[in-house]
Amino acid sequence: MFVLIIKKRKWGWILLVVENVHMVFINLILCVQMLGFKLFHVNIKPYLFSALFNLLVVGFLWRPIMAEFFGVNPIVKKRALFVGLGLGVITVCGLWFS
Repeated sequence: MFVLIIKKRKWGWILLVVENVHMVFINLILCVQMLGFKLFHVNIKPYLFSALFNLLVVGFLWRPIMAEFFGVNPIVKKRALFVGLGLGVITVCGLWFS
């Protein structure tokens, strides 16, 4: 993915957005699971900060100037977002029901 981003390829942008949207879900799942440990004092701040960082990365990449830089059109932007959201929902459902 790093090589794709360095070479300004569309797939680098897509994979980076999908990964960061998916990581938001994973970090929020970890927060919820950590809050479930009532016997121990747990610190969920790192997971919340990580989720916020991933949202900021997606927001940075979502800007029109960054999309133009990588040659991404609005349809590809929406599809990448939906793929990341779909992976996140699948992950949440898989972990919730296991």
